[in-house]
Amino acid sequence: MRLPDGLQFVAVIAEIVIVVIFLLGLLGGLVDREVEISYIVTGDEPTANLYVETPNGSEEHERQPLPFKVTYKFQKDEFVKISAGNFMADKPGTITCTIVADGKVVHQASSTGENVRASCGGRAGSGKPVPGATIPQLTTPAHP
Repeated sequence: MRLPDGLQFVAVIAEIVIVVIFLLGLLGGLVDREVEISYIVTGDEPTANLYVETPNGSEEHERQPLPFKVTYKFQKDEFVKISAGNFMADKPGTITCTIVADGKVVHQASSTGENVRASCGGRAGSGKPVPGATIPQLTTPAHP
């Protein structure tokens, strides 16, 4: 069945619009799948032992200077985790881990005492902002 010339033109334009909408949706879905995750660790000791889940596996850092911050791009729903401990301190201290996803604090945990650990984790892009939580200042505390 052959459409009249005017309708053929409209049909071709409609097909082009449908393809463009499909491609934009596909590209939008790919862009929305990436989440910027920042791990932040602060504490009142000069260093901490860290376990960090990265997009390429995990890393361990002994005696990492504090404050610590690193940022990665994760795919949505990938596992994210940071764990920090003040095991080398000979006195009680406080350590705090924070996960920031696309600029919003989505997990924060603190621990106080001797030989303590704070852990934060979840799935990239699935955490809700923590009410009242702020991104920690990355200034180095004074140490005696």
